[in-house]
Amino acid sequence: MTFESDTRIIDGLANAFPLFFVLVAALVCATTMTRMVGEERTEIGTMKALGYSYGSILLKYILYGLIATLGGSVIGLAIGYKLFPWVIIKTYGIMYSIKPAALPFHWPEAILITAGAVVIISLTVWLTVRGTLRQTPAQLMRPKAPKPGKRVLLEKWTWFWSKLSFNRKVSLRNLFRYKKRMIMTIVGISGCTALLLTGFALSDSINGILWNQFGPLWKYKAVVAIDENLSEEDRASAMETLRQFDLEGESALAMQQSFTFTSPKATCSSNLLVIESAEALQEMITLKDRIEKTEYTLEEGGVIISEKMGKVLGAGKGDTITIRIEEGRERTLTVQEVAENYVYHYVYMLPGTYEEVFGEKPVWNELMLRYELSEKDEHTMAERLLRTPHMISMMLMSDMIRSFSTLLKALDLVVMVLILSASALAFIVLYNLSNINITERVREIATLEVLGSTDREVSQYIFRETILLTVLGIIFGLVLGRFLAAYVIETAEIDLVMFGRDIKWQSYVYATALTMVFSLLNSLIMRRPIRKISMVESLKSVE
Repeated sequence: MTFESDTRIIDGLANAFPLFFVLVAALVCATTMTRMVGEERTEIGTMKALGYSYGSILLKYILYGLIATLGGSVIGLAIGYKLFPWVIIKTYGIMYSIKPAALPFHWPEAILITAGAVVIISLTVWLTVRGTLRQTPAQLMRPKAPKPGKRVLLEKWTWFWSKLSFNRKVSLRNLFRYKKRMIMTIVGISGCTALLLTGFALSDSINGILWNQFGPLWKYKAVVAIDENLSEEDRASAMETLRQFDLEGESALAMQQSFTFTSPKATCSSNLLVIESAEALQEMITLKDRIEKTEYTLEEGGVIISEKMGKVLGAGKGDTITIRIEEGRERTLTVQEVAENYVYHYVYMLPGTYEEVFGEKPVWNELMLRYELSEKDEHTMAERLLRTPHMISMMLMSDMIRSFSTLLKALDLVVMVLILSASALAFIVLYNLSNINITERVREIATLEVLGSTDREVSQYIFRETILLTVLGIIFGLVLGRFLAAYVIETAEIDLVMFGRDIKWQSYVYATALTMVFSLLNSLIMRRPIRKISMVESLKSVE
């Protein structure tokens, strides 16, 4: 059951991420086809002049896109069905003793995925090529006229514009001169940055279970299962065991049972936790609002429920929920507050409320302990404590933390796969857009070189725009990534676990730094094509 619940987290990721990767892949296709069509304008014009129809020329580019799509689908399906599941399941093998996993190839899904890719890429190719195919052969057989330069809105802010150097003014004018490329670059970079931030944020959220639950919320260190005959003498004997370790421990009697709770909107199973007093509850568990950090004190007559349970039931402060005590016997409870909690569902209740609802006093079946010990001393203490009469078994929070840590390592691998995939897309988007930029401006670059500009000056002139657009894309991407991360985190959650909602500032830094690194690396790679531009060939007239 635990393994099944863990795999549901992977299901959530599988439902959330593909759409965004497909959108970025469509953008990569659009940029690639834009560059290809730009390079083959003369060929298209010649084919139209020779009588080839609109459809036959379009078919050439659609077939080009389909060959790449089908080839990519074969590789992608092999990786997706064989490599990634194998790596993930091997990682889960750290936690579970499981047989070697069967990795079947699901043909219906594979055909559906491939068909979807074919439709999306074909549509993208058509939208990219149709404008060029509408032009006359005479227009196509001449070089594409450069877009005219014009004043930009920033020039009206004279106090800002006057402080810029000539090169920076030209760069800003060029950005607005090539609006399509500017928008594509910003959209592409923001999409990739958002995916990167979502990957890091997902890691923060998953690890947030540990940071937030164990210690800040659950202050107790161990739970001892006891039988119903525990006396005050037995409890005193258990506390004496704690004192043998030079430790004045704190303890609280509790009763924990699982019940079904319903609301007008939903039904869920939850742990009912009754602790001997409100003071003891405060000593063992912190009940507070996740956003406002306000701490709650449980009162008789009401219950406090965990946040994820409230979300599942659609119940909040002041609402009523129903507890099913047994078949045909139900009672209504009033929700006093909704408290922060990340692991499992809980309903907290005091003994007086329990007696009123169930018509009998609670039968204590747990002893919660709070202490400070090293792990070695803790296990020694546990062995001695279990020799005390009526102590059945003991669950240490340190063992639970270790178990959760192992699970989180497995999930971190999945997150790393997402981050690496988003990184690859970021680099491809930048590379394609830079290629288009250089292809469209070959004559402009050659003119600058003829006028005496060095390779370094020309590279700075071209890539200053790329870096500026990258910065703008990162800013938009971080904003978009925050919303995307919230959506993915909500989607990936399973019913019994709530991921953390806080994104560390380091995640913003990592996403920004990675995108900037790809931008700078791309600039270094693209310097060679700029140096190889032939001034004579580029400036030759078609006539």
